Amino acid sequence: MNLPEDYQLLIEDFNTHRSELYNIVSRESEYSAEDFDFLWGDLAHFFESLPQAISNLSIARKAASFYAANSCKGASLEWLPWGEVLFCPASNAVIPVVPTTLLSLLLNGNKVVVAPSRKTTASAKLIVNLIVNRFTKWNDKVVFYEEGGRKAIEQYVQGRKVKLLWFQGDSAHRATVIQDCLDNCVDYVYEGSGNCLTIVDNLSSHEKVCKAADIIFRAALICHGRLCTTPRIVFVSRYCVAEFKKHIQSLSQYSDNQRKFGVFEFAIDAIPTGLLRSERGDDVITLITFERLSDVVKCLRDYCFGIQLAFFTDESRASVLHLFGETIVSRFLFNLSPVFQRSAVAWGGYGFSGPNPVCSLLEKAHRAVVIHE
Repeated sequence: MNLPEDYQLLIEDFNTHRSELYNIVSRESEYSAEDFDFLWGDLAHFFESLPQAISNLSIARKAASFYAANSCKGASLEWLPWGEVLFCPASNAVIPVVPTTLLSLLLNGNKVVVAPSRKTTASAKLIVNLIVNRFTKWNDKVVFYEEGGRKAIEQYVQGRKVKLLWFQGDSAHRATVIQDCLDNCVDYVYEGSGNCLTIVDNLSSHEKVCKAADIIFRAALICHGRLCTTPRIVFVSRYCVAEFKKHIQSLSQYSDNQRKFGVFEFAIDAIPTGLLRSERGDDVITLITFERLSDVVKCLRDYCFGIQLAFFTDESRASVLHLFGETIVSRFLFNLSPVFQRSAVAWGGYGFSGPNPVCSLLEKAHRAVVIHE
């Protein structure tokens, strides 16, 4: 399936302004050319996967409608836009999250107020302008709000001017923002405040331990370690923790990169309170030693903000999925970089996901309503 001509032209628009976008992103976020290329690759993959994603969603909708009609006699399932949406994008990856999420919302018929972090106002504004200049039919459906997310929430959520708040990124005001939504009858999608938890099992050779350390260290460097997929907390088998820690420290010491990582180590039964409960953005890689994988499962039983689990293990994928299948994380990875991956479809959904469903951006951009006839 080929992209409609308008989307092909939008891709050309982004490519034409790539250098300008890089200059703005490097100034606002201090990202390197390598960081920008990595994020740009995700945006390119979004457009490549777009036709198939739309097709998959259409098939899923038909299946859901059939199920609704047969499980509840006389009922039908309708997909409706939320209506007015306040979109507060994450500041750590304006590319690709602003164009992918905004396009998802607009394609579903929503009106959108875009309120980026004041750290990334210029880059977000250029991206929004590229979209509305190409799709003039959406000119009256997009408002760009430059005063930042907190003021936008005060104006649009507390003022009951929107039906949905879509908030991306970590925030110390999470509880307050959610309460604002509840008090003002505003639905919310709150993405963020999670960790990529990486697990290094008892690997069978020194070479495998070092390779895992190499991959994790490189992933921790990308985009200054600000991505939700950045490996900050690493559960390491006590049988290989010494050589893993030694290799990580040597990589940090002799790396050409200016960032030098501290390496802290805790036993699984003595993890500091709150360590797993919020995103990390520091220059620390925290190691948590364990004896059995089942100990990690018990530790994660009440963990409710997980982004993903990345495993480095000799165990079979099936056995690990069986063991960790009930943990509340979005996706699983096996012997791969937690960061250097591409989504399997344009909106969310990862090729190495476990049994837990990964709700796509396109799905979140509409609501399913059961209509009883």
